[in-house]
Amino acid sequence: MFRKILCFIAIFAGTACSEPFGVDRHDLIAPRILGVRLIDGLFDVQVWNGVSVYHQRTPNVEWFGANGEVLCTGVRCSGVDNIVNEVRYTDGDGGVHTAIFELQDSNIELTPTWQSLPDTMSLALSRRLRTEGTAVETGLGTDAMRISMQVGGMGASDTSKMRWMSADGVGTFLELSALETDFFRADILMDRDEVLENTPLDVEHATIFGLHVDGDGHNQWTWMDVWYAERPLLPHANRWLPVSELPSEWVRGDAVAVTLNWNDEQQDWALTDLEVTTERPVLPECADLGDIETFDWSLLELGICTIDDVNGIRVALETE
Repeated sequence: MFRKILCFIAIFAGTACSEPFGVDRHDLIAPRILGVRLIDGLFDVQVWNGVSVYHQRTPNVEWFGANGEVLCTGVRCSGVDNIVNEVRYTDGDGGVHTAIFELQDSNIELTPTWQSLPDTMSLALSRRLRTEGTAVETGLGTDAMRISMQVGGMGASDTSKMRWMSADGVGTFLELSALETDFFRADILMDRDEVLENTPLDVEHATIFGLHVDGDGHNQWTWMDVWYAERPLLPHANRWLPVSELPSEWVRGDAVAVTLNWNDEQQDWALTDLEVTTERPVLPECADLGDIETFDWSLLELGICTIDDVNGIRVALETE
């Protein structure tokens, strides 16, 4: 089967629908809905806006009940007694993307582990299954990496699967098992175990989206990073965020105060002026959603906080 496919129908939980796409669904290129979840009574939808993991403007989202009534607007929906079973995302060009779903409240936690694989490894599935990698815990990767997803909380079921996607379509996934994939810094095209194309990519960074589904509506996802050029990186919420420098007194697990600076050319954040801290800067208005004192990076990924909401603002981040 060719890696590049002409059509794919996304299933987010039991049932969903989306218009067909002319690119591999692993590649995040055109705007679309990536996943829908329900956690502690909160419905979230993760969209890809066609440009970046982050959002210049709040995504235009509507949530619908069984009778077609609009129950909520925005990427997060809460406080509704009616059954929510449909979400629509209207992208910046007016395209409408719809997901229909049946969700179960879930406390699933996703933790990726990374291994570096030999450059000379065969790409055939049978050979990859027999190949072991070397653990990587720094965010700095090699041209061939293995991602294994550890499913915590309520844990994985017999039907748990991961779906893997990369921002801007960087790299190639060759899946290994339900919860594992090999990821390559290359454009690879295969017909079964025959390699038709293997073109290396000159990129310094890949951002990956991992979606857990089990067919029963226990959905969860996480964004991840792998870097190919050495630089200071801060581990936070399964991400490796680029920083100006790491304080000499910092150890993993410390909270840090940082200033968020948006780089429009790279479409990414740079974190500057890091300080290990026990103090908590005042949260920006978009992030002040409860008792949490540190900044929740998923608010940027979801689009609850836009780039302008936090650009230049100092926040506290928990590190891993």
